[in-house]
Amino acid sequence: ILVLDSSFNPPTLAHRALLTESLASFPKDYFDASIVLFSTRNVDKQLTGASVLQRAQMMEIMARQFGDTTNSINTSTKALENIAVALTPHGRFIDKSIHIQTFFKHQFDANVTIKLYFIMGFDTITRFLDPVYYPEGRDTALEPFFRHSHLICADR
Repeated sequence: ILVLDSSFNPPTLAHRALLTESLASFPKDYFDASIVLFSTRNVDKQLTGASVLQRAQMMEIMARQFGDTTNSINTSTKALENIAVALTPHGRFIDKSIHIQTFFKHQFDANVTIKLYFIMGFDTITRFLDPVYYPEGRDTALEPFFRHSHLICADR
C-alpha cells in the first residue's frame, strides 16, 4: 500500500504528482491500494488554515478525481482505483504505520502482512531520522517500523 501523508492544506497538483510519480517508479500494479493520510496532530506544527473537516473533504475530492481519471493516466493502477482517505491522531510515522497495520488486521485476517510505502520529501526523511523524536532511542523505535514499512524519497 502506497501512503501519501501530508497536511493537505490544500491538496495540490504537487500531491497528485508525488503519488503518480511514486507509482511510476514501480512495476504496474505493484501496489494494491493507496492511502492519502492526514495527521490531526503534527509533531512540529499547530493546525492552521483549513479545518480537519475541510481537509478531509478536499482529500476526498482529490481521491475521487484519481478514480475518475485512472483510465487516462499512464500510471493507472489498482493503487489509484483503490484509494482511501484516512485521518490519524498520530504524529510520528512509526505510530502511523502501527495504526494502519492494526486497522487492516481488524478488517482482514489477523495474520495478514501489509507492506506500507510512505512517500516522503527529503526534509521529512531528515525529521523522520532525527533522534529528538524518539525518547525510547531512535534505532529501537524504528526497528519495528522497517519490518513492514518502506520509505520512498520523493524529489519535490
